[in-house]
Amino acid sequence: DTYGPVTYLLYVPFEQALRWSGAWDDLPAAHGAAIAFDLLAIGGLLLLGRALRPGGEGRALGVGLAWAWAAYPYTAFVLETNANDTLVALACIGALLAFARCGAARDRRASTLYPSRGRTRRSVGIGPVEAGAGRRGRAGAAQRSRGAASGRRWAAAGGAAVGLGAAAKFAPLALAPLFARRSPVVFGVALVLTLAITVLPFVPDGGLRELYDRTVGYQAGRPSPFSVWGQVDSLEWLQTVVKFAAVGLALAVAFVPRRPDERQVAALGAAVLIALQLAVTHWFYLYVVWFVPFVLVAMFGAYRERVPEPEPMPERDAEAVAA
Repeated sequence: DTYGPVTYLLYVPFEQALRWSGAWDDLPAAHGAAIAFDLLAIGGLLLLGRALRPGGEGRALGVGLAWAWAAYPYTAFVLETNANDTLVALACIGALLAFARCGAARDRRASTLYPSRGRTRRSVGIGPVEAGAGRRGRAGAAQRSRGAASGRRWAAAGGAAVGLGAAAKFAPLALAPLFARRSPVVFGVALVLTLAITVLPFVPDGGLRELYDRTVGYQAGRPSPFSVWGQVDSLEWLQTVVKFAAVGLALAVAFVPRRPDERQVAALGAAVLIALQLAVTHWFYLYVVWFVPFVLVAMFGAYRERVPEPEPMPERDAEAVAA
């Protein structure tokens, strides 16, 4: 089986709409699913750009991310082979989108507590009660409450995104420590509930042990010529080192750096997935798209849209305007 239940469930509507003939034909349902996954990734990147930056800059960033995804040869490779590896990319996009929205909600909440950046609570007037301060205080408290609730909802959405990705292809579970940073309890509860709802109803007769043996266990123990580990048996010790390093990295990014921004989180997410892929025996080119959204955000986020400065007005025209 190799995959989690969500992968198979996602193919059901396509198989119902584009029925299988019972023979090895053009497999139209696989075509439809691959196209849908690709379009969802493009749409998710458009939304992600707007979540990362406000206004026109966000739209420009989203369009840039979407075009980069569509133009990248490895995403085209996944699309042309009707593979489902874009599902991991979708989980990554969803988790980063939720992380960005959670951060925005937290910033809005903080702005009601600290209206002036870099100043303390005492210096911004949190002290003696002035006329009308009660109403302002109640309004600020309500706004903070809404911001906190919004932050919790987006943290839960991030946990659900990682959970759905893990219930599809397992690899996104390595990203849980990274994305749980802002609200670990809410994120963790959402993650566990998502996994329980999507996996437990489909546990085979042999229980969780059989589920593991036919999915993650099979993947971990399968021979493969597509990596150096599958070609050179004497490097088993080095592969073990790489595995421990990958696990260590996945756990370390939960704490370092202390307060990363969204671009840093994207870079760290890419590093975690790349480290994970370096450690596996069975690796294939289709896996590249797993970390592509993170890499695109980390790179494109370094640039901002330049607004051309207005040319200086001639002195005579300036006098006319002033008059």
